[in-house]
Amino acid sequence: MNNITLPKDNESKLEIIFSGCNSVYGETNPKLPKNDPKATFQKKGKINWQLHTTGQKRLGRSPLNLETGECDWCCCDIDDYNQTPEHVAQTVFKLDQKTIVFKSRSGGYHVFKWFDKPLIHWKAKKEAKQLEAKLIRSRFNVDVNHTLPASYTFNKLDKEKNIWIELPLEKRKAGYWLNIPYFKTNECVALSVNGKELTFDQFITRWKYKNYPLLAAMIGKGHKEPSIGGADRHTSLFTAACFIKHYLNDDYEVFKELNNSLNPPLKLDEVEHQWTSRLKEEYTKDYFEDRKDSYLNKELNTSEAIARTEETLFNNVVELPVTKKEEPIKLETPEPDLKVNIFNSNIEIKKREWAMEKYLQKGKLTLIQGMGGAGKSTLLCQIATCFTTGQDFFGNQMKITGNALVIFAEEDQNEIDLRLKACETIIGKSDQNKIHTIGYDQNLKLVKFKYSGETEKTKHYTQLNDYIKKHNIKLICLDPLISLQLGSFDENSNPQMDSFIKNYLIPLAANNGACLVAAHHTNKISMLTDNETSDNSLYSGRGASSLGAAARIVVGVALMSKKLWEEEYKSILPDERDRFNYIALVDAKNNYAARNEIPTWIKKKQIQIDCQNGVEWVNVFETCNLSELSNKKSELRAEHDKKKILDVIHIISDFFTEEQNHVVSVNSLASKLTSQDTRLATSKEATLKQEWSRLIKGVFVRAVEYKGFKFKYSYDSHMKNKHNLTKLNADFKEPF
Repeated sequence: MNNITLPKDNESKLEIIFSGCNSVYGETNPKLPKNDPKATFQKKGKINWQLHTTGQKRLGRSPLNLETGECDWCCCDIDDYNQTPEHVAQTVFKLDQKTIVFKSRSGGYHVFKWFDKPLIHWKAKKEAKQLEAKLIRSRFNVDVNHTLPASYTFNKLDKEKNIWIELPLEKRKAGYWLNIPYFKTNECVALSVNGKELTFDQFITRWKYKNYPLLAAMIGKGHKEPSIGGADRHTSLFTAACFIKHYLNDDYEVFKELNNSLNPPLKLDEVEHQWTSRLKEEYTKDYFEDRKDSYLNKELNTSEAIARTEETLFNNVVELPVTKKEEPIKLETPEPDLKVNIFNSNIEIKKREWAMEKYLQKGKLTLIQGMGGAGKSTLLCQIATCFTTGQDFFGNQMKITGNALVIFAEEDQNEIDLRLKACETIIGKSDQNKIHTIGYDQNLKLVKFKYSGETEKTKHYTQLNDYIKKHNIKLICLDPLISLQLGSFDENSNPQMDSFIKNYLIPLAANNGACLVAAHHTNKISMLTDNETSDNSLYSGRGASSLGAAARIVVGVALMSKKLWEEEYKSILPDERDRFNYIALVDAKNNYAARNEIPTWIKKKQIQIDCQNGVEWVNVFETCNLSELSNKKSELRAEHDKKKILDVIHIISDFFTEEQNHVVSVNSLASKLTSQDTRLATSKEATLKQEWSRLIKGVFVRAVEYKGFKFKYSYDSHMKNKHNLTKLNADFKEPF
C-alpha cells in the first residue's frame, strides 16, 4: 500500500489535498454587502493557509495547475437545500465512491472528486461533466456554472494557421474557483458516508482512504447506530481488519489510524483484540469472502450500494495517488531491437546446470503435482534435506549442495520442524548447509494482482529476495504454489498464471542462481490407474494450463488405485491396506532429460520423533522393490502368455492359409481360437474370445517366427479392421 505521508500541520495538508492554481482568492471584508466593490474576491499573492483555517481570510482555489495544465480534482455544487446530509452523502457515495461531500455554509453541498492521477485539463473537465450528469440524474439541483474546472484559458486559436497554441504562463487563466473547506476548521465540513460531520483529522483520513470504499465507509462512525443496520464500532473495526489483512499486507499502522477516525476511538486493548485475538479465532480468507455481503450491509445498509461497490471493494484495490511534487518522472522505455543469433557449430557450449539429476536445474521451475494427501509436502522436505546433505533422491544423483529455503503456506512452524527432523533421521544432516523455513503464520504473499490486470511485487517479495541473496540460498521450495499471491487472482487464467510464474517466481530463483520446486494440487481426484501415462499426469494439474507449460519439469505424485492393485499388485501385496503406503513418481514432463514411462514406486514409512512432551510419529518415504517385483512378475507373465500362443501357433498359421491372405483381423482369429478351445463347454464364449484377443495383441507386439514365417501384430486406425495380425516371409515380405 502506497500511503501518502502528510505533514503534521493542517495548513500543509490542505495545500497538498487542494492542489491547483497558485493564484489566491481572499475575502477582503466579509462584513460588507456583496455589491460593495471592496467586498469582492481578489487575487492575493502567495497562499497562506493558516489565515484560512484560523478564520482570518477565506481562500478559494481552482484545481487547474497553470504550469502543467493538469488537475488533481474537480467539484460540483448541489444547490438543493431540502435534502438531508444522510441522503446526499449516501446517494453520492453510491454514484461514485471516490467523492467526498461537504456541507456548505449556505445550506447546499459541495461534491469533490479526486482523480487517481493528474489529468490534462480537458480530460478533467470531462470527468467533472460526467459527475455533474450523475448528480442531475439522481434528481439533485446542480449549479452547472460551478462545475470545475471550467472557463479556463490555457491556449488560444491562431486563426491564420487554424491551430491552437499555448499561451505564456502570465496570460493563462485558471477559470472558476471554489472556496476551500474547513474555514475556521468548522465551516464547509466534510460528511461521512452516513452524513455525519467529520473533524478535520477525520476528513484527512477519509481523503487518504477514498479509494478503499469499505474503509472509507467506517470513518467517523460512532456508537451503535440502528439507522445503518446496527453496525457498531467493534464490527466496523473487525471488518476493516479483515480487509487490511487480506488486501493491504497486514498494515497495522493503517488499522490504528482507522481506529483513531472513529467517534470516539476504541481503547488500545479493544483495538489489539480486534487485530489479534478475534482475527485468529474467526478470520480466514474464505470466512471474509463468504460474509462480505453481510459486512457491506452493516456498513452501507443498502443492497444497491453492495451491488455498486462490491467489485471495487474486493477486486479493484487502487493505489492511493501521490501529489504532483512527489510523483516520480516516468520515462518511456523504448522497445529493444530484434536480435537474431546464427548457430555456430565451432563455439563452446556449456553443459546444463543440474542441481539434481533429472529433477532440479538452476533458474528453472520443477512442479511436484498430485492430489491432496499424496505426500507432496513430505517430498519437498526430503528434496531440501537431500540438497543440503548431497544424498541421492530415490536414485537421482545430487550434483551440487547448498542452503535451502522451505516455504509452507499451509503448515505451522512446529509441523515443518517435525517433518524436517524425520527426514534428517533417515537421510542425515549437513553441518555446513542449512534449511531455512517460513510457515503459514507469516502469511507470505509475493505478488499483488489488481482487477485492472496490473501486477506488482509486495513488500514480502523484496524482503524475501534480499534474504535469499544474504544467506546464499540455492534451493527454494514452495508449498502450495497457489497460496503466495493476493488480490484479484484467478488460477484458471492463463495470462495471470503465466505472469505469476515467469515474471515473479522464476526470476526470484534465476536472479539468485537457485533452483525452484513447487507443490501443486491436481484438478480432480486422480489416482494412478492400470493405463495411466505421463501425459495424464501432466494435464491433471488444477487451474490454468500455462502452469504446466511454464514448468520445465513436472513430476506427478499418485496413490495406488484399487483397480491397479487388483490387476497388477495383488499377488505382491495381498493385504489391500498396504496399497495406501505406496506412491508413484511419474515423469510427466522433462524438457532436458529422457522421461521414464514406468513410474518409480516409493514406500511410506513412519519415523518416531522425540518431542518435549512425548513422542510423535511422522511420515517419510523410502525406496522399495515394488517396481522390481512388478517388472519380474510382468516378465514371467509375458513368458507364460508366449507359451500359450506357441501351443496354438499351428492353428494360427493354418488360418492364414484358409483365408488366402497375409493379413487377418485379430477378432476373426480370436473367434477361430475360441471355437477350438476345450474350455468352451464350461466358460463363456465372450470371455474366452476376449482372453485370446489380449494374448494375440500382447505376444505378437514382437514378431514371432514359425516355420520360416514371421507373425506380427499391427494397429491402423484408418482400416476397417484396426487390429490385425500379419504373416510375412523371414525377410518381412508378403508370402502370397
